[in-house]
Amino acid sequence: MPFGDYKLHDPRYNKFNFLIHDYFIAKSIDEVRPGGIIAFVTSKSTLDKADNSVRRYIAQRADLIGAIRLPNTAFKQIANTDVTTDILFLQKRERISVNEPDWIHVGQTEDGVPVNEYFLNNPDMMLGKMVFDKRMFGDNSRYTALVNEDEDFNLADALDAAVSKLDADIGEYKREPEDESSIPADPSIRNYTYTFINDELYYRENAIMRKIEASGKPLERIKGLNSIRETTRNIINIQTVGCTWQELKDQQDILTQKYDAFIKKHGYITSRGNNIAFRDDNDYPLLCSLEVVDEDKNVTKANNSQESVTELVYPDFRFIFLSRRL
Repeated sequence: MPFGDYKLHDPRYNKFNFLIHDYFIAKSIDEVRPGGIIAFVTSKSTLDKADNSVRRYIAQRADLIGAIRLPNTAFKQIANTDVTTDILFLQKRERISVNEPDWIHVGQTEDGVPVNEYFLNNPDMMLGKMVFDKRMFGDNSRYTALVNEDEDFNLADALDAAVSKLDADIGEYKREPEDESSIPADPSIRNYTYTFINDELYYRENAIMRKIEASGKPLERIKGLNSIRETTRNIINIQTVGCTWQELKDQQDILTQKYDAFIKKHGYITSRGNNIAFRDDNDYPLLCSLEVVDEDKNVTKANNSQESVTELVYPDFRFIFLSRRL
């Protein structure tokens, strides 16, 4: 899972102020059906950091089946990193819960080392001992780590034993009845995005696509943004499979024409009206990346130079394309 001290722009989650790893946990939970099980490999900070707001968010939406804490040397050979890592197993809830399980809180070991309540209640799920790591910060270090100094320790065997203690029932999942306006999802349509079928507006949610009743200005905005999205996605796709500079230039010219026509009629993509109309679409952050908003809220195209290389950064991917006017 991605990890770092930075955030991604996503209208669905911006208000939670998630760092990138917390964002991916939250988004993964939303993508899984009720009863579905998710496993994450993440830093110990997910369970141990003092601020429990992320854990509270998770607990409202998923039950913790269990967690396994690996020694800080678990990834040293393959990644040359010395970090205490947890494997979390979550099961999505049917509905949001207001209960606060023990694992959203942090307690202390007998040695005064802060650690999640889950591990205090299940010490056998820690494959070692929590200590204050003094190697980097000296005797006054408050940096914690899980160490295992047993010369005969076998990580694979210990991990198998810990996994065998986990227990969960996936059970059957009954889908809510579809209304007459819903149709089976087209697998070519990205989840949580708008699309038009026979000039009717639909929104894909997992296995179904709901017909959306929209008209007037909001519908015009969605149509325009959907058209810009199609061209933007096409520019990304043709670079992925390989294209000539001329083919790329032709598509960028189309994108520029669509963009200029749209903002002349509806304003910038990042404007309030367009945000309200298209914020439920998972590709809205991608479209927002076509614009630059400065500290004074002035908006410009992502690149106005006549011929320059622009990097379009999107979660997990990096695409570079030659931009003439956008």
